[in-house]
Amino acid sequence: MKASITPISGFGAKGPACFLLEAEGRRILLDFGQGPDHDALPDFDRIGSVDALVLSHGHRDHLGAIGHIGRIGNPKVYATQAIHESLAGLDLMAPLPLRGESDILGIKVETGRTGHAPGGVWLNFRLGGGFLYTGDYCQTSPLYAYDMPGHAKVAIIDASYGADERTVGAAQSELLAAVGKRPCLIPSPPDGRGPEIALHLYESGFEIGLDEATAQSIRRLIAFPDSLRLGVKEQLEQLLAAFCTVHADSVPAQAMIVAGASGSLPLVKALLERWQDGEDVGFIFTGHLPNGSPAEKLVGSGRAEVIRWNVHPGLAETRALIDAVRPDRIIPAFAPPDRLQQLRSACPAPFEMEGHAVAIT
Repeated sequence: MKASITPISGFGAKGPACFLLEAEGRRILLDFGQGPDHDALPDFDRIGSVDALVLSHGHRDHLGAIGHIGRIGNPKVYATQAIHESLAGLDLMAPLPLRGESDILGIKVETGRTGHAPGGVWLNFRLGGGFLYTGDYCQTSPLYAYDMPGHAKVAIIDASYGADERTVGAAQSELLAAVGKRPCLIPSPPDGRGPEIALHLYESGFEIGLDEATAQSIRRLIAFPDSLRLGVKEQLEQLLAAFCTVHADSVPAQAMIVAGASGSLPLVKALLERWQDGEDVGFIFTGHLPNGSPAEKLVGSGRAEVIRWNVHPGLAETRALIDAVRPDRIIPAFAPPDRLQQLRSACPAPFEMEGHAVAIT
């Protein structure tokens, strides 16, 4: 079967995920993101009309362009059950399994959990010698389960951290030290690392404050625990029984995990503005700082600090994935050129560095 994969965006930059898979006249778009910087969108004209849109998970940089689905022909949409909840009104197909085999336009596909977000899956298409799209993944998440994919000759892999060897254990230790000094506001994605961070600090003995969005995300994880590691559901139930709710006028809790990783959502923005002129409450951001965001400005001024909580693969994880998948050609995604070059130097592998279409044979 003649097939190819073309990066539309998400290659050579931390940009919106969007990759076009073409196989025997079928055109399948893998993710349709927006941002994370400047609300960037994929090039709709390069995409054209597609037959199907497959979503790896529910984060904005992977499905944020969904409001523009008419620009790509209103295709059938494939996603797991957890993502279906946010896609009302679209032409939704039967949910993809978190783990197992399914069919997309007559092409057999295996899915597995990514360790990155609720309902997140990698996709291994039975085309030629196999084509793997990892989406975002993290093998070492303390909360979300990860399934290692099998062999594929061509792979698009998450290379967000390049050759960085920092571990989540380092972030855990640094967060404990910071929260031990003073109350801290930790803006975080409620459907990603927010619950992870809250659970880590709760189990370390700190008083936890959550906004309603983060608490509701934890309730959904408990109700649909298939994305979780074994034993974590019970720990989340204990956290939900103990947290205090964070409002705009709340007294600071020791650790406040609030939705809005860039500091832009209304509640977290109000809290940042309320406390930014003093030093009684620390501000900790734990991921990418979008250009021009409150997070970037506060860190740039020295008022906030960054303690990166790993939600993407470090160098050891990338090596482990390559050893398991054994690809002949690798498209490293979601990282700028300098980070890709560092990865290439640290991990000799058949990386495609130009961003051109790659044949799947």
